[in-house]
Amino acid sequence: SNLETVSFKSIGINSPTIPISEPPKLVYQTMNSQIIGLKHEDSCYILNIKQSINILNSYKHCIAMSPYNNQELIISVQNSINKLDVIVTNGVEVSYRESFAVDARLKRVFYYSQSILGVGVDSQLVLSKQGEGIQWVREESLASIIQVEMVDLPVLDINVELEEEIEKGGSENILSCFLTRIHAQWQQLELYTVRDVVNKIYSIVMLMLNKGNKLNKDSESKLDSSFTRDNFNLRKAIVAWTTSNTLFGLDSQDGSVQWKRHLPEFDCAAQICLISIQRTVAHFPLPAVASVIGKDSSNPEFTVVYSFNPITGDPLYDTIERLPIVMATAWMTPFTTKDRIKVILILDESNSVSVLPKDEHVISQLSSLSGKLFFYTVHNLDVSGCLIDTSQWVCHPVWSLSLEGQQLIALAPKRAGEAVHSQGRVLGDRSVLYKYLNPNLVAMATHGIDGKLTVYLIDTVSGSVVYSAQHRRIRAPVNLIHSENWVVYSFWNIKLRRTEVVAVELFQQDRNATVFSSLRPTDDAGLPLVLRQSYIFPSSSIVELSATYTDKGLTTKFILFGLARGTIFGLPKMFLDPRRPTSPTDIDREEGLMPYIPELPLPWDLAINYNQSVMSLRGIHASPAGLESTSLVLSYGLDLYFTRVFPSQMFDILKEDFDYLFISVVVIGLTLAAFVCQKLSAMKALKKAWK
Repeated sequence: SNLETVSFKSIGINSPTIPISEPPKLVYQTMNSQIIGLKHEDSCYILNIKQSINILNSYKHCIAMSPYNNQELIISVQNSINKLDVIVTNGVEVSYRESFAVDARLKRVFYYSQSILGVGVDSQLVLSKQGEGIQWVREESLASIIQVEMVDLPVLDINVELEEEIEKGGSENILSCFLTRIHAQWQQLELYTVRDVVNKIYSIVMLMLNKGNKLNKDSESKLDSSFTRDNFNLRKAIVAWTTSNTLFGLDSQDGSVQWKRHLPEFDCAAQICLISIQRTVAHFPLPAVASVIGKDSSNPEFTVVYSFNPITGDPLYDTIERLPIVMATAWMTPFTTKDRIKVILILDESNSVSVLPKDEHVISQLSSLSGKLFFYTVHNLDVSGCLIDTSQWVCHPVWSLSLEGQQLIALAPKRAGEAVHSQGRVLGDRSVLYKYLNPNLVAMATHGIDGKLTVYLIDTVSGSVVYSAQHRRIRAPVNLIHSENWVVYSFWNIKLRRTEVVAVELFQQDRNATVFSSLRPTDDAGLPLVLRQSYIFPSSSIVELSATYTDKGLTTKFILFGLARGTIFGLPKMFLDPRRPTSPTDIDREEGLMPYIPELPLPWDLAINYNQSVMSLRGIHASPAGLESTSLVLSYGLDLYFTRVFPSQMFDILKEDFDYLFISVVVIGLTLAAFVCQKLSAMKALKKAWK
């Protein structure tokens, strides 16, 4: 028999103690071939096969088994999540045994000189020493993030009274509201004063203990343990989903892991699981709610749903919900339950629609919209749309677009809830060019076997192709972003051997359609006016494209280019304006249009990550902050990099070098001057009256 794949059946073992569903691995054999060690699933066996086959010993929850010397084996057994036992034995006698502290379920163990390096099922690395406990832990799963969401943090407990005062409005008298506000602000003053003093004392003590060395950032972060919002909502909770089916809650302030949940029940290899933020902390005092939806790893005929609090990581229910459907796609709707939880519609492969969570109030709302709810699904061979019949909760096919001979490589719907400040652009002659703001528009890119790249803009309700363009002799990577009324995509031109970027903008033909309807496009403005322009990108291949987002949409957007070498550039959108003229006129200069130059400028001061490279970049996620001038950007790959960008500079906050002393002196001086002038005027008027 082959010693690497010996099965129990081939050597004649017929024991009810050892399962024979799958052949085990032979991991050890003595010199005289009398004693062998076998590992099967989570069990290890030591057998004597000299004359008859006898099981000398067996170990449940066995992580690893390997030869220790010519006569003994070293076996790693984990009976609990916090303890690992290392045993050296010949099958009869145990010559050595020791225990190590761990904090995760392990799948591989490496032993060396009374130390073990364990690899967890969630890709966690842990080093533990005998008698000294855990030395360090590394969350290597964070190097394989595939989806990210940012969530607003709750306010401090002492700000709750202020929130309640705002909600009450004029329900109480003015004196009661005034006293409530004074009390809350006094508590804030006490908290900040005490915290600053404690931080200062702690810093001095740590400097003395470290003899002037740099403070440990982990110790500093532990001091401020309150995971709450700051003044300008710049601190966020980052919810990350990794390829090892692990959820992480990170603090954007220092990148520390606030909580972690490993979910082996999910199978996200063939289909990316959907993370939805169904309720934020804006609905005080209700906590935030998020859900993960994906296929069941144990049974692909089921769909699993895990609901949790994205701030604390605590599950909402004791068990993970299992639905007897095969999910094709899911969509979070703007409809909410009475508890302000947004409803998710799940479409299965049989075109049946499931509502999550099931709420009578929401179901009645959706039932009133029968014939107005649409789904679209994307496969490798076609893109199709269907109409939801709320009487039977079935989705009837409406349109389909065949992609035969093409492969879908990029899909970019509009971001849900994106704020658009202005519906039009004022031109140099004072006329207005209105934006084509179709909320149902989706951009996608396909690549054919002949090297042809095709970009579509599809109305997912009617199925009409609003715009399409083809590029020949193109090679991946192809990246695509879609926002407001514009689309930007990049590709590698094989013929000219360069990276090209194409900007497309859509405008209304003649007038502004305040109410858009995909069901009656002829009643609005018809097909849009499409403007397109191509540019040369003077750098290595682009691996990721994204854009900045702000709360109100007032700030100019940055187009974020993630390069293969790990640099991320933030280029103002005006450089990718398809209306840039080759020969500017006075009207163009009045509007502020830049002359068209084929090659995009790429100065190094536009690199938002400076000299901190993000290798093997997987994605760039942008989120709005409390300041309209600020957008928060997280880039993830092998590394994580979080920063703030200011596309229109910091126009809504005072600079750090603002002269507070000077302005205070001026205000106090003017106040005193006004008071003195009032007294002098009164004295002058009194003297004049006595004359």
